[in-house]
Order: sequence, then C-alpha cells, then structure tokens
Amino acid sequence: MLAISPHNSGGQPSEFNYHPERVARWKSVGATVGSSLVGSFIFHCNQTVARHFLFVTRVTDYSTDLPSFDTAFFSRAELRATSNAAWPRWLAQSRHDREVADGMGVTLTSFMRSYEELLSIALGSVRTGGYSPTPAVLTTLIADKPRPYLRVAWLDRWLMTHLGRLYARYAEHQLSDRVFSYRKCRGQHDAVNEFSSFLHGRPRCNVFRTDIASFGENLSHEFCEGDFVAVANPSGCLEKLFRTFARFPFFDSGRPASFVRGLPMGSHLQLVAENLYLRDLDVTLGAIPEGFYARYGDDLLFAHDSQLIVEDVARTVKDFLGARELSMNGSKTFKSVLSGTPSAPLLSHQNESLLSEATVQYLGKTISWEGRVLLPRMKMRAVTQFFGSHLRRILRGASLPVGVLDRLQFLCSQLQQLLEGVSLLECEPVRGYLREMRDDRQLRELDRQLSELVVSLALSKGFKKGYFRQYPPERLRSFGLHSLVHLRRVGKI
Repeated sequence: MLAISPHNSGGQPSEFNYHPERVARWKSVGATVGSSLVGSFIFHCNQTVARHFLFVTRVTDYSTDLPSFDTAFFSRAELRATSNAAWPRWLAQSRHDREVADGMGVTLTSFMRSYEELLSIALGSVRTGGYSPTPAVLTTLIADKPRPYLRVAWLDRWLMTHLGRLYARYAEHQLSDRVFSYRKCRGQHDAVNEFSSFLHGRPRCNVFRTDIASFGENLSHEFCEGDFVAVANPSGCLEKLFRTFARFPFFDSGRPASFVRGLPMGSHLQLVAENLYLRDLDVTLGAIPEGFYARYGDDLLFAHDSQLIVEDVARTVKDFLGARELSMNGSKTFKSVLSGTPSAPLLSHQNESLLSEATVQYLGKTISWEGRVLLPRMKMRAVTQFFGSHLRRILRGASLPVGVLDRLQFLCSQLQQLLEGVSLLECEPVRGYLREMRDDRQLRELDRQLSELVVSLALSKGFKKGYFRQYPPERLRSFGLHSLVHLRRVGKI
C-alpha cells in the first residue's frame, strides 16, 4: 500500500482524518475496479485536490540498478517516488485548502488516507488481471494541427504514467545515443548543437530530412507489445495492463470505441513506445561512418558528404517504415545539398530533384551551412512584437516627458527592465526564443530592430532612417540600453 508522509508547516507529520466506512465501501467494489470505483471516489473527494495531486507526475529518474519490472511496478518505493514528484507542487497549490471541507465533509488529510486505500485496491486488481479503465472521452487538441486527444480519468492516467515511467527506465539502455526525444539530459537542443558541430569546416554536405506521417496515431499494437515484452520482460498481469491501455476504451460522440492503432496521445506510454519503435533503424543509421544521424520523435535527419550514401539511407528509411506499417510524410521529406553557394535545383543519381540551399530547417531552428544556429524569421518577429506591445502599453499608462532625449531615456530604461526581466516570464514563448539565440550576428540584428523600435516610439512622427542616424545604437547605450550581446555574456538574458 502506498505510504505518503506529508508534513505540516511545523515540519511534523500531519494526522490523517481516517474514514473506515468509506474505505469499506470502496473495497466492496474493488473486484470490479473501473467506472464504479473511480466514479465513487471522485464523487466523495475534493476533485480539485485530486487533480492537482495526480496530474503532475513528471519523474525523470533513470537508475542503472533496477529490480525486475514487476517488483518495481508494485514496490512501495517506486509508488512513493511517483507520488512525491507531485507532492511539493500540489502542497503549494493546495495549502490554503488543507482543512477546508467540501460538500461531502471530506478534508484534504482524509483524501490522502483514502488515496492510499484506493491505490491499494487498484494495484490488487492489476495483480489479478482484472483492472478495467474508465472509458475516456475523445476530444480534439489543437496544436500544430488538430489531433485526437483522450480525456482520461485521473486514476487511469496515474497508472499509465507509472507504467510508462518504469518502461522508460528499462528502455533507456536499449536506445541508440542518436535518439534525443523524451530522455533525461538529452533534448532537441543537443541534437541541433551536434548537427551544428558536424557542419563546421564542411564546404558542402548532403542532407536527408523526413517526418513520419501520424507516428503516434499509427503505432502497431503488435509491434509495441513485442517491444514491451522484449525490454521489460513483464509478468502476464502487466502485459495485459499494457494491452488494455494500448486499446484504451473511449466514447466518440457518445458511441463506445477503442484504439485499433496507436497509443493514447501524450501519455508516457506513447512517448516511450515511439522511442523504441525504430530502435533497429536508429542503431543502423547511427553506425554509418563519417555520417550524422539524429531522431527526435518523428523527425529524422541524416547528413553525409556522399550523395550516394544519403540516397541509400533514404531508401532504407522508407523500407524500414513500410515493414513497421508506417510511412514518410511526403510534404516534409527533403533531400538537399547544403553549401555556401546555393544554386538552382540539382538532380540526384536517381534523377530526383535536390534542393540547393545555404540553410536547413531542423527542430524549429535555422542551421546554416557553416554551422550557425539561428532563430527563424517568424520567431524573430514575435520577439520584436512582444517588446513593442509592452512598450506601447507602458506609454499609454504613463505621462511622457516633453523632450525627445527625455523620452528616449525613459523608453531605454523601460526596455532594459523588460529585457532583464524576461527570464521571469515562464509562460511567454519569447523567453525560450531569447534563450535559443546563440549567434552573435543575429543578436546584433535583433539589437538594431529594438533600437529602431525605441526611436520610432520616442518620435511622434514615427521612424525614419534619418532619425536613426541621429540617434544610433551607440547613443542609446548612454541612456542605459545595453546591447543584447553584452546582456547574453553577463547572463542577464
């Protein structure tokens, strides 16, 4: 049974308000864990507290000394690790509700005790192979494009998270070091930086990029279950639990349905399954001498000096994906020659069109033929628009000085404060964009754009180039507006 030791403000363990009659009522339906138990628990507990506590279980702990998968899944320590990952955030958000009763008279401390009992019942049902999840509701998540998304009951999501988290730990040593997605201490920045280092000193390079069409939605259950058994070697009850979650039941416009292909979008199980699904391909392409290969989720990139090798890799990828019942996204598949002297489109040895370009787009970055990592123009515009809108909002609420120099000094100080405080804006994409800008030339370009913005706002007639010659960036420095290169070097942005 899960043991949690929350602490009160005095640092001593809190007393639980135990309700044995409620636990007895749950145990009476423990043999049919599913909608009845979950519905009863949600009805009798503070739903806000439950959501805060159970929806944040992001643990990235990859231990090398692992017990068997079954022992880890049912162990007290593993359960505590998953729950304690959520505990500090949940406690901070819910401290003011600790002893506030809801309409049913359930306090936060009684919820914690009831949570232990519920989890004990649920895991007992998993052991016997009788666990059945509550049917989810199919909705649409609008991200880069509309994607199907399941609204899953929190108990089912907790178990999927726990299963996926352990699966990730067992899968870690099986993955190629050329996979950068959903792994501890590895990410898209590492993939971009390694590709940038590969390009340094190369006057010309052949590149193959592709995207797997609807990767997570088209995963074959047969292959996913085979990978799970090969990596985790689970007992029959956990193998059955994996199959149950892979074919998660849901309601689509009121009609019952279940997954035929793919795993629930965004779940830990889907992310780990994606990493393992192309394991053999990752190992093969990563071992090609003098080449560069990287995969982040469904984005693959291979680069080599030899055009023949790149064409052979493209055929290998196509054949491997076909064997695993997947395909490349034709609109996002490119073969190109990266060099400092781009020309008209070329022809490959197979008489296919090759792009000739000086930059390549990869994982949201623009990478030049010489290895410079640049922020795309669209994100650059977003940065200038962000600061422009904030400065205009400040101007509307402030009484401006009369003189031009006084207005320039006022705006420079306001922009400087915004630049130094942007690291505190956790929800702003601009914070990430500025962090991603590592090229001094691009920082100077953004510096000039922000200087032009300040001058145009300070002068009532708008911006003209003549005004910028009169008030160049060097003069704005005397008003306290430091260059972005300087702020980056001193660690303020």
